[in-house]
Amino acid sequence: MEETNNLKKYGSEFQSKCIAALITDQLFVERIFDILTPDYFESDANKWIVQQIMDYFLKYRSCPTLQVFGIQSEEVKSNVLKAAVVEQLKNVYSHYIDSQDLKFVSEQFLEFCKNQKMKNAIISSTDYLKLGEYDQIRRVVDEALKAGMERNLGHEYHAEIDKRMSAMCRDTIKTNWEEIDKLLDGGLAKGELGFFVEFRGFHDCLLFV
Repeated sequence: MEETNNLKKYGSEFQSKCIAALITDQLFVERIFDILTPDYFESDANKWIVQQIMDYFLKYRSCPTLQVFGIQSEEVKSNVLKAAVVEQLKNVYSHYIDSQDLKFVSEQFLEFCKNQKMKNAIISSTDYLKLGEYDQIRRVVDEALKAGMERNLGHEYHAEIDKRMSAMCRDTIKTNWEEIDKLLDGGLAKGELGFFVEFRGFHDCLLFV
């Protein structure tokens, strides 16, 4: 039973490649994050590394670098665990970070995690079945079926304001008035209206609004 609950049957090399995939593929981490647990891995070093990946991703929405791991490992109190972590990181970065089969490994690992999620859903459903709580059973099973699905976060409005307002996002037409074109990031774009206002004061001038 223990072997079916972790990655032991896949071997240590497969587990190292899983870590390599988690380090290099942000989209993969996004997809597997909610159904991933460090306990799927055998060694304490692998469990520690995976936990750091998850904690870092949760905070920064990106994958940690080798430098990040180096700083984090200094906080490990156990010298035995620290040595094992350093050795495993060297192993992953030296032998598996550029493996040609990481995509295959990622798919197999994702399928394993999804199956674990479904198995746990079925086990927990037995208690709901005894109580006749069928809505809860459907909810648990539905969540398990959706586990590991690709995520499309859609359009992040506030995160992309600068991008949308940049010159690359506007098909502009130059006014051929150099200073004005600079202020307008290249000129006027479709849907924009420009007009001149003349002010008379100390100096006659034309202002573009």
